[in-house]
Amino acid sequence: MFGGGWMIWVAAALGMGALIGAALLVCLLRPIAFRTGLVDHPDARRRHAQPTPAIGGLAIFFVVILLSLIVHPLTPRFLGLDLAALLVVIAGVVDDHRRLGWGKRMIAQAGAGLILALVAGLRVTDLGTLLGAHVHLPFMLQVLLTVIATVGTINAVNMIDGVDGLAGAASLATLLMLTGVAAHAGDDALTMNFAVTAGAVGGFLVFNVRWPGKPRASVFLGNAGAELLGLLLVAACLRLTQETRHPLRPGLAPFLLAPALIDCLTVIVRRVRRGASPFMAGRDHLHEILLDAGLSVNAVVALISFATLAIGLLAMLGAWARLPDAVFTIAFAGLWLAYGLATRTRGAKLSRRARLTVELEGLAPEAKCPGQADSPQEADRATI
Repeated sequence: MFGGGWMIWVAAALGMGALIGAALLVCLLRPIAFRTGLVDHPDARRRHAQPTPAIGGLAIFFVVILLSLIVHPLTPRFLGLDLAALLVVIAGVVDDHRRLGWGKRMIAQAGAGLILALVAGLRVTDLGTLLGAHVHLPFMLQVLLTVIATVGTINAVNMIDGVDGLAGAASLATLLMLTGVAAHAGDDALTMNFAVTAGAVGGFLVFNVRWPGKPRASVFLGNAGAELLGLLLVAACLRLTQETRHPLRPGLAPFLLAPALIDCLTVIVRRVRRGASPFMAGRDHLHEILLDAGLSVNAVVALISFATLAIGLLAMLGAWARLPDAVFTIAFAGLWLAYGLATRTRGAKLSRRARLTVELEGLAPEAKCPGQADSPQEADRATI
């Protein structure tokens, strides 16, 4: 479309326009959020100091859709991605406003994955040379794996959305890597599309990150925003790993958001093992472990975002060195195992707490361990 060095400048200009547009939209939506009740109120689980508008996701959504029209023709792929994004945003907004429940949200996320696979044509078509050669997966397995990848990535982003700036900053790190890969591949439209998304996230972060003299976020991403970012990231990874004209191999995809994915997998496994719902709120996430270790909120955001960027870039260097796909699988499993071992003391404490809770409930129904939900409704309100 533009080609050469001009592509970088145009992408940068669109990214800056998206940043400014998202910031302006946040300012316009904040008073509307208070009037409509789209506000996250403090409670036993949400420890922020005051009611905060949860409209960051809406600002990102409108900016990405509007500016993407400039660089994308109205193809089935583009319309399918828009439809999937609209579905998760609507479900997220309803949940932010009146609590939809994790089951219904999972249905919406799976529906978005189906739309990506069947309408947008974005599917997991092969797993690289993990089995010694490229094997084209059967269509139904492609659809199933795409839905699993979509739901998994959405919930990984949603799970790290626990402190000011974290989900947005970690997603921004991934988006910057994807923008660089798309530019290297010479895909002008994709480069500018990623730059727009990164710019929109940056505009939101202006209000979500803690600055000197600004001790707390003035706007939250909301479930709508966290789920939108997860969807956009999985769609971007499918574009860059499942099409032969792009340089990323399928085995690289998990490394582009490794800390969030590993934390999500570890939390789910540990909660299931101790008999708890994987969707119940708890203080067993990576950011909460770091906070309890004494790090500040901004230090946690910086550390996890840097780790996201570093792991992704190291994986790209490995691909450039032509390491076999099996090495990436083993490396990711090793990272997961290392994280599990490093945090096993915290997991053991939570398991003992869960057993104590069961014993207390048998003696006195009103006894409740800290962090335990009061009711199935409260469990539904937990961040997935």
